[in-house]
Amino acid sequence: MPTFRSLLKIIWGHKAYIAIYLVLMNLMGVLIGASASNDQPASAFSYDPTRVAVIDRDGSRLSRGLKDAVLAQGDHRELADDVRDIQDAVARDTVSYILVIPEGWGEKLVAAARAGASAPGLEAYVSYKSGAGALMQASVTSYASGLYGYAATTGFDQDGIVAHVNEAMKSEVEASLIPQATTSLPKSFQTYCMFATYPLFASVTVCIAILMTRLNGRAIRERRMGAPTTARRRNLRLYAVCLTVGLFAWALTSLLGVVLFARQSLLESPALVTLSVLGLLVYALAILLVALVVGRSRGMAEL
Repeated sequence: MPTFRSLLKIIWGHKAYIAIYLVLMNLMGVLIGASASNDQPASAFSYDPTRVAVIDRDGSRLSRGLKDAVLAQGDHRELADDVRDIQDAVARDTVSYILVIPEGWGEKLVAAARAGASAPGLEAYVSYKSGAGALMQASVTSYASGLYGYAATTGFDQDGIVAHVNEAMKSEVEASLIPQATTSLPKSFQTYCMFATYPLFASVTVCIAILMTRLNGRAIRERRMGAPTTARRRNLRLYAVCLTVGLFAWALTSLLGVVLFARQSLLESPALVTLSVLGLLVYALAILLVALVVGRSRGMAEL
């Protein structure tokens, strides 16, 4: 216990760092959170059409039917048939879904369907930022399956196959939104939690780095080595102090956010608030490992 208190005194002796990296940065987070509006948009459940682009290298009646079906469901974006342009569109997220229909796809699909073989594939690029592209991919797969099914079971030409699939796709299923059982977290609290990662990282890393730097000093290191205790006990007490620092920073940061921005939400949606706070706890514990690595690195300059 005396060793534990001594290590805490070393950290407390650098109160300026605690004030700057923990207190002041958290106050900055409070200001940023307070500036975030909690007003929900009027059209919270509105649907934005998927940004789609279709490159038809086939030009058959089946490929045109598939292209028209995709464009009818999304917001059409022009895109050149160039590898670099496709990569740029995916990387910059200017298009949510890109469909490339290879040459000869229509004839190959009809031939495969009537021979009972596997259907030819399509080349698709789905945005990594939302699920809109994945939903469009499901729709494309459904339409292509319809083309395959009619080609396999009827003797229609390509025009007839497309006409029957389009007729079948007109069928609608009535759907409705199911309201959430709990209210969402205030925007101000969400913004504060996102910013809270900065004071947590800075304060925990700096405090533990200071402690490790002082312990690496020759005089203190020799006194610790000469103390009548095992290396295991010394390390356990050191880790306990580091854990205390991380938990203190997490507790102060979380308490500040809940008291100022989520008091009402704590009563209405305690599970969401708890998950947000636990997320910060996991982040704080991960920072401890980084801080220990930084503190044990050789040649660290005195802070």
